[in-house]
Amino acid sequence: MKRILFIIVSLWAVLFSRFEAEACTAAVVAPKASKEGATLLWKNRESNAYQTVVRHFATDKYSYTGVVHVNHPDVGVLCGVNEVGFGIVNTATRNLPENREVEGPNRRTGFMRDALINCATIDEFEEFVRNYKRGYKFTTNVGVGDAKGGAAFFEIWGDGYRRYDVDKMERGFDVRSSFSFAGDMDRL
Repeated sequence: MKRILFIIVSLWAVLFSRFEAEACTAAVVAPKASKEGATLLWKNRESNAYQTVVRHFATDKYSYTGVVHVNHPDVGVLCGVNEVGFGIVNTATRNLPENREVEGPNRRTGFMRDALINCATIDEFEEFVRNYKRGYKFTTNVGVGDAKGGAAFFEIWGDGYRRYDVDKMERGFDVRSSFSFAGDMDRL
């Protein structure tokens, strides 16, 4: 049986300026483009909120390990992988439609935590996205991979999403920052 290797690499860049930076960069590499023949998720997080740690969380469904804020570890994850090899990273995006009518805070991190607890494959993640409480208050590019060799990016916004299967792309990888292909090209 082919050995499955699933890697998440988190690289942190802290910008020290008077402006808050939230333009992370993420990449998803399909097994065909990986030397090890495994899905690779990569995230470079750019934020002034630099106090983060790696923690493991046991849950009733899938336990997971993720990067979390030191002072709010239970709010959500910035990236992570669960016990069955499903991993997730994201970037904020600026050109997708937001739903500003929704009450409550921006919770990309809670969405990603819930995905780690409930998903084992990319197809399960798509079903999770489809059934998640509609009216997201956030816009995001989410990179996901699974132990079966799945690799995809999802652009998610207020009332919709679009899936991009990285494992079906000729080059076998995709890199995202604060831009989405499904978004308004004039709103960057």
